[in-house]
Amino acid sequence: DASANFDDLTCVFLGCTDETADNYDSAANLNDDSCIYEGCMDSDADNYDSHANGGDQDVICLYTGCMDFAADNYDAQANTGDQGAICFYTGCMDALASNYNAQANTGEQEALCEYNGCTNPIADNFDVGANVDDGSCLFTGCFDAAADNYYALANTGDQDELCEYLGCTDSSADNFDSGANVDDASC
Repeated sequence: DASANFDDLTCVFLGCTDETADNYDSAANLNDDSCIYEGCMDSDADNYDSHANGGDQDVICLYTGCMDFAADNYDAQANTGDQGAICFYTGCMDALASNYNAQANTGEQEALCEYNGCTNPIADNFDVGANVDDGSCLFTGCFDAAADNYYALANTGDQDELCEYLGCTDSSADNFDSGANVDDASC
């Protein structure tokens, strides 16, 4: 009132009168419902604030989760959290396995880890710890199909000592067999 010369305290100053609001106006004496409470308004966020009505939600709201695309539990909404503890990478964690994955931190190791070696229990070098056959199995024996003791699986050994060729080994006999190395009593 331009003609007033005494303040009767009837002046109205509109604004936010809540001291806890982010835009509190100490000069206001009548609340005009303009108070802003910055906080996360997304109820799915870890820091949801039911009183919030403003603020940059992309910056304020926190979603704990794995942010690594390569992880099994990647969360596209996540923007915070201890990634080493949150992210899961399925794979073999045994450095002795042929498919060891240094990043792996979860998974059924017995099913995931591969150990190369000979898996045939009748082989000379059978490896009880192997679960993937790498073609290294050794079978000592004669692998000459013409020998009398031919062993189909044989792939190693001194063939001159191992292979047996039956026949008459007496050089004075009429049926002497120069290729025989084991006498079969047929002379």
